[in-house]
Amino acid sequence: MRHRPFLAILVLGTLASGCAGSPPPTEQVRQLRVRIGDDPRWAQPGFDDGDWQMVALDDAPHHPGPLWLRGEVEVRPEHRVAGHPLGVLFAALASHELYWDGERIGRGGVVGPSAEEEEPGPISAHYAVPERLAAPGRHQLAIRASGYHRGYEFSSPWWVLAVGDYDTLALAGGAYAALAATSLSGILLGGAFALVLFLLDRRDRASLVLALLCLTAAALLVAESWRAVVGYTYDWHLARLLAVTSLSWLLSVLLVLFVTTRFPLPGARRVAAVTPVALVVPLFLTPGWDGRAALMFLLGLAVALGWALLARRRRLPGSLATALALGIAFLALFVEPFSFADLTLFFALDLLLLFLLASHALATRRESRRRQTAELSAARLELELLRRHLQPHFLMNTLTALSEWIEEDPREATAMVQALAGELRLLARVSRQRLIPLADELRLCELHLQVMGRRRGRSYRLLTAGVDPAAPVPPAVLHTLVENAVTHGGQGVEEVTLRLTAEAVGGGTRYVFEAPRGRDFGAEGDDPPGGTGLAYVRARLAESFGDRWRLEHGPAGLGWRTAITLPQA
Repeated sequence: MRHRPFLAILVLGTLASGCAGSPPPTEQVRQLRVRIGDDPRWAQPGFDDGDWQMVALDDAPHHPGPLWLRGEVEVRPEHRVAGHPLGVLFAALASHELYWDGERIGRGGVVGPSAEEEEPGPISAHYAVPERLAAPGRHQLAIRASGYHRGYEFSSPWWVLAVGDYDTLALAGGAYAALAATSLSGILLGGAFALVLFLLDRRDRASLVLALLCLTAAALLVAESWRAVVGYTYDWHLARLLAVTSLSWLLSVLLVLFVTTRFPLPGARRVAAVTPVALVVPLFLTPGWDGRAALMFLLGLAVALGWALLARRRRLPGSLATALALGIAFLALFVEPFSFADLTLFFALDLLLLFLLASHALATRRESRRRQTAELSAARLELELLRRHLQPHFLMNTLTALSEWIEEDPREATAMVQALAGELRLLARVSRQRLIPLADELRLCELHLQVMGRRRGRSYRLLTAGVDPAAPVPPAVLHTLVENAVTHGGQGVEEVTLRLTAEAVGGGTRYVFEAPRGRDFGAEGDDPPGGTGLAYVRARLAESFGDRWRLEHGPAGLGWRTAITLPQA
């Protein structure tokens, strides 16, 4: 299974060369005789190697060398294409020299008796057999090799030895490159589209995560295809595997982060925080690099798919398309786990990102429309809020009180004017903002309580507990609750106490506002869905937080309670 990447390349090369006719077969050399040591006579076809050990290619010794591999190859007419040379493909973590019937036909690097004298060769190379040596029949193939620069104890440093049409072997990398380039272009376009969505709305964090996901997928495809498309000396193979494994981990983490950000259900932060640690576990469960990457993808896709299905159960927009895309990718990985990152990944990522981008774009469009509606509603209610503060009834009562105080208590009249001016000035400043510090909102409430307290000759107090003055809240939301409580509650008492408490819940904050329930508080204090007070509150919350907020409103004992849960801004 660890040779599937090279076999896939051979298949692609066969398909590419077969576009013009029947594809020629490729002969895999699987059984070879091996001996550790170095003797130039071992390249000769007449040498007696009967006492050498017979092994499968991938079971050849890990000895750094030098060592020799010898085997017989039968060239049949169907291996050849008219006008094309015969070729040999060799892929291994070793420097090498290839001998065909005793004649050297190619060399990769410099084979040496020590690391200092060895020059690392290419990880994969193909060579043309001279026409005079390529007649049909049995031929002797010998390989002299050394591998002092592997840097890691791989399960097998010997991968593929194949004989076939030279052009078929040469075209394999080109076919692989075309496939990788096609997939890469789709992923980069998807990433650019996701980035544009984020730049248009900086609050759309899911689009930013999706753009990072596309960028990581592109980097992974480049790392995966580098071996077949560009090639490198075998001493760089460990570095490439580390890069592929790291990018596989990051891609799986970002996949989970995307779905938890796109569908912010309870526990999303916990899942997003645990996933990076859980995806390290495969490093200790399987020794093979392909197996580690496959297990990382399997775990990441499983968690992301489970979260998307949970979001579908909650009927969140876009969850069905996301779950479908993740399900197809999960099935492809489950069927072909070891070739997923080399070939299937190209198709699965494009399909996955296409589905994710489509569902995310549609959901973003719906969210944009909903937000525009909420903003228009909030704007209308903002004007209504300012109008209610300037309504004739309010001004008449306030001016009447002022006229009496000017004659009887000028100092009290001055304080009344200052409090009223301060409230209106602050209200006008914050009403157009989407979020303001809680300290400004509490100051607005205090100024209104001062005005109403002086007008009614009553003491109003707003007690707070657990609040963060810097916490962002929509403007005039608490002020509206305070205004309703003062207008419709606390009749017949000299002192009215209002309470506001805050507590952290599930990554957000829950604010609880409590007020006494006066004689006529139920008349408008209930504030049904059509009431302007809570309608303004709901519109402001929707404008600022979409559907990630919750409001509970109703009687509680002898008072009235309004609970508002806000996410972390």
